[in-house]
Amino acid sequence: MDARRRTLLILATSIPVIACVSGGSPLVEQAPVTVSEGTHVVKEDQWFQSSFKLNRAGRVQVDLRLQEGPSVDVYFLSEAGFNKWTTMAGKGQATRGGFEHFPSLGVEGLAANFTSDWESLAAGTYYLVIENTDYGGTMPPMNMSNDIAVVEYKVLAR
Repeated sequence: MDARRRTLLILATSIPVIACVSGGSPLVEQAPVTVSEGTHVVKEDQWFQSSFKLNRAGRVQVDLRLQEGPSVDVYFLSEAGFNKWTTMAGKGQATRGGFEHFPSLGVEGLAANFTSDWESLAAGTYYLVIENTDYGGTMPPMNMSNDIAVVEYKVLAR
């Protein structure tokens, strides 16, 4: 290969790399970071919350696995939504539609597995609520037994 062809080949393969570096857009999106995870036992008529803070705007994904027990509701809420939800749940009021949440990051009636799409969120404090009560859209069975749900959860951010 002559020197001129070699120079053109080097320039042709280098231009996309230079354009990506100088243009400021990365070739690969930032790897996700786990901001909250665990496995939690939620007794009947109980709920569990996990909170985390996003220091800057980002994208979030929720991954859930119902390992055993009845279907439960999982809500992803802002701080204001969580405060309203706890007020309503504390008073024993039905919560369906009475509080703000991110429907795409949660699920009513989790019966097996759920993985959300990536959702863009502003900086702030957020809450993942797993509830096994009759406050949300799904109620535990009326069988005079303590129907315990075991839920594995993971919240990723990037």
